Amino acid sequence: MIDRAHANGIICNFFYSDDPEETRQLLEMGIDTILTNDYFRIAQARDMFVKEKK
Repeated sequence: MIDRAHANGIICNFFYSDDPEETRQLLEMGIDTILTNDYFRIAQARDMFVKEKK
């Protein structure tokens, strides 16, 4: 469903996650933006995910 949304120019947001492991799963699925109450923790999880994908 996320791929289909992206193919139609839709940005996919997730409301919300404060869990780094859930963040990793969401990014793996293709979610573009994760709303969170714990930005620092989720940003670290995102950065680790991006680094591992390189």
